[in-house]
Amino acid sequence: MLLAVPPFLLECLLQLGALLAAAGAIRGEGEASVAMAPAATTGRTPCAALCLGDSFTYGVGSSDPSLAWPMQLAAALRQRPYRGQSDVVNAGWPGHTSRDVVVTLEQRLTELDPECVIVLVGVNDMWRKPDRLDDHERPPGAVAAGADRFRFEWRTWRLLQLLRQPGEAAALPDATAELPVEIAAAPTAPVVAAGKPDPLIGRWRAEEGDMTISADGSADLDGVAYRWTRRGGTIEFVAAGPAGTTTRSQLMVKERGIMLRPYPGTASPRRFTRVEAGNAGAAGVEAARDPAVGLSRLGERIAADPADVRSRMKRIAVAHAAGAHDLVAEDLKFFERAAAVGAAAARRELALALSAAGRTEEAGEIARELLVEFTTDATLWHLVGRADKVRGDVDRALEAVDRSLASADDDGTFGREDRLRFRAKLHGKRGDALAAVRDAVEAWSIDGLERNLSREVMLSPDRFSAENVATVAAALGLDAGARARLDAIVAASAGSDLDAPMQVLASHLLRVIEMCREREIEVFLLNYPTPHDRIGEREALADAQRRAAEQAGVPLIDIRGAFRRLMQEHRREEYFVIDGHCNDAGYAEMARLVGDALANAAQPTESGGAAR
Repeated sequence: MLLAVPPFLLECLLQLGALLAAAGAIRGEGEASVAMAPAATTGRTPCAALCLGDSFTYGVGSSDPSLAWPMQLAAALRQRPYRGQSDVVNAGWPGHTSRDVVVTLEQRLTELDPECVIVLVGVNDMWRKPDRLDDHERPPGAVAAGADRFRFEWRTWRLLQLLRQPGEAAALPDATAELPVEIAAAPTAPVVAAGKPDPLIGRWRAEEGDMTISADGSADLDGVAYRWTRRGGTIEFVAAGPAGTTTRSQLMVKERGIMLRPYPGTASPRRFTRVEAGNAGAAGVEAARDPAVGLSRLGERIAADPADVRSRMKRIAVAHAAGAHDLVAEDLKFFERAAAVGAAAARRELALALSAAGRTEEAGEIARELLVEFTTDATLWHLVGRADKVRGDVDRALEAVDRSLASADDDGTFGREDRLRFRAKLHGKRGDALAAVRDAVEAWSIDGLERNLSREVMLSPDRFSAENVATVAAALGLDAGARARLDAIVAASAGSDLDAPMQVLASHLLRVIEMCREREIEVFLLNYPTPHDRIGEREALADAQRRAAEQAGVPLIDIRGAFRRLMQEHRREEYFVIDGHCNDAGYAEMARLVGDALANAAQPTESGGAAR
């Protein structure tokens, strides 16, 4: 029927509809949209979820504001709260691009303090092609004036593109693969053992750490990947990465125990006991991936030794990430009681515990006080730098991390690569591209974690120009092999297989994730429930969303795949209105899929842990 309308009149009707939407006034039959929930203007109003995006989040196509998927999600959360919260804020807006989401995010996070942020954006990037917003360009905290106002765009052609492909969804191959969870580069060169297995092979536990030695030549020591070789009474560990460091230790092996004394013998020996199946250390590797298991194992260790500082520190970090606030509070009280006697070492441990609990500014204040006496403590300087970054004082944060990297008193609490990546972000905020690239590449040269470097490239590909990369590689003295790997990472991560708008989208999605992580807020990305625009663009859009989720290690809720399966058994009009947006039933299905994902993310809460 719409095709019988003269094109000029049709364009006028579409522009009028967009104008009414911008005024929050659309109430047309079968295609009413949800008014954006107003943001608070004073104080904080914690909520379960902040939903960001375009018309699909706003609710164009729904018959009532309460039937947009964020509002249907809120109704579901009242029955099954997410981390104790059920309120949902719908901050979607028709026509928004990924750049609009980044520009408005800082203020929304400050006002709402959400437990999680859910993002569905990207389709408008393909036809509006926004410029990339680099980190140092980001407006400091204000919703840009006019960000939600009406924009004039030609809309008839876009509508015709949407209308000409309603039946293609079911035939599309699945483009959303399962996302990897392991980010460390696995060692590749196996060790061939002759005769019976080396008695070193297996899992070992020390008072302060765990070790796994495998027959293929790989090892895990305190959560760091190594390759290992044995030469008589010496064992050699080589860290993963193109410039991996080598550690040699004197070795004494007994049937159920190992003693390692690092050369030149000045460090205290470490005594490891073999981990038997079923005891508290047997699930060390699994615990790192499963918060519920990790909290259970750490709880067992603390029950056996309530003064186990290292286990309590680990439990704070795991519990904070998992939202187990009661455990965080319990362990913080332990450190607070110890610090109350005034011993500097105990106060330092309290600062580290507060940092692990996300209380960065409090940790920084204690660290700053201790630096009056311990002026060369690398860990204290790092804590101060993180606190300064949270306050927005980039210059002071840079000064602190420089002092941390130059400090002689480095106990390894924060590895050099961690501090380099932190400094790279600070240089990026100041717009110093070459310094940011150097720090990011040097960190990669230490630990070989390609995923971290790849994320930095995707966030700001312009920084990683051929000239900057060549300059940094020469300055760091990378050999030919490392340089080739570096070039390959940069080429792949710059999005050479995506067109420019999708590179911008991936960069902005990563920017959103980084901003949320600074506040310890979990992020979920969504893809779209229905095809959009031309097939090539549709695949590029899905790929950009998938790659951003994979690079950042956040969940991607596969709305697209679920609806593709749905369309194999149902007619399109059961879930969509004529212009391609969802109807009430479609948004209900989206809400159900998102609600299930949130429930799975928060599930550990029921067994002693949770998320955040």
